[in-house]
Amino acid sequence: SFYYDTARPSVAVNSSATEYTNVSPIPVSLDFNEPMYSGVAASDLVVTNGQVNATAFDASGNPAFALEVTPAGEGAVTIRYPNRAGYDRAGNLNTGSNTLVRYYDITAPNATLTTTVEPYRAGAPEDVLHTRVSPIPVHAQWSEPVVGFGSGDPSVVGGGVTAFAEDGGGTDEGFQMSITP
Repeated sequence: SFYYDTARPSVAVNSSATEYTNVSPIPVSLDFNEPMYSGVAASDLVVTNGQVNATAFDASGNPAFALEVTPAGEGAVTIRYPNRAGYDRAGNLNTGSNTLVRYYDITAPNATLTTTVEPYRAGAPEDVLHTRVSPIPVHAQWSEPVVGFGSGDPSVVGGGVTAFAEDGGGTDEGFQMSITP
């Protein structure tokens, strides 16, 4: 019997790592829509800011292939499988994959706190604010976008956060809050 096949196999590059990650190596899968006959190898992948770990390349799940990419440094790591790199049993060459992007980030963010309240120093250290203003407006500026920072996160001794909002710039780097003593 014969099976007539002229359809080019397609492939998707996926990862269980979130878009912004500190995981290294980054787990990656090549998911073809049909079994591949030949031509699928770790060296075929096009990677920027990283390197495929050839010893971790697993083809036993064909049409799904598991591999790992070790980031070369912080920033965007891109991974794609090129057009016409492998073929199915009928000799049809694959179409190119999507480009998977993962942002590798291992530097913890830092916050700078400022206020518009003029301090009453009276010999107090620079990091101590004496004031009669209540609530005290405070701005938290992060060194990079943050996720999950909320009104319950600032540690306030002798008071609490009574208002909290993102700056509105959409970057998740700046937050306004009111501290009530």
